[in-house]
Amino acid sequence: IDMYDSNLKIGVEYSGIYWHTEQFLSKRDHYLKHQKCKELGIRLIHIFSDEWSLRQKQVKNHLNTILGLNEKIYARKCVFKSISGKIAKDFINGHHIQELKKSPKIAFGLFYCDELYSVMTFTNHHRDASKLVLNRFCTKSGYTIVGGASKVFTNAVKVLNQTIYSWSDNRYSDGNVY
Repeated sequence: IDMYDSNLKIGVEYSGIYWHTEQFLSKRDHYLKHQKCKELGIRLIHIFSDEWSLRQKQVKNHLNTILGLNEKIYARKCVFKSISGKIAKDFINGHHIQELKKSPKIAFGLFYCDELYSVMTFTNHHRDASKLVLNRFCTKSGYTIVGGASKVFTNAVKVLNQTIYSWSDNRYSDGNVY
């Protein structure tokens, strides 16, 4: 692990895009390291060099969120609204590590004082277009919306009135968001 805070039990693994490919490591090496850290009670965050080079602002925002350094706003003070895919895409590309290439089919946001602070998007499942998948959730850089993911998801399920599928990329999330 490249950086580790024993008080917070958080580690950061910085992986160069060349040496950390399947040409040099097995498909499971990163997963096994993640699992070993989890067994030891350590949250391991993987950052690849291209993410740091191309989306450094978003990586720093993600780390600040994990470290609890953001300003907090409570979801009960926010208003849930449907938003356009273009607005969601632009917001996500400005604040989330994983860039969106095209606008999502369905998007919702949380507004605080009439300003967009959080976005959740949904698209059709890549194997079964009848299923909806939650594919991104993000909050404005520098802020944490306490209860925000739950508020957006709960309201989205009511509006969409169907089962939502989701999974997490464990490089970014421990899967306990919603």
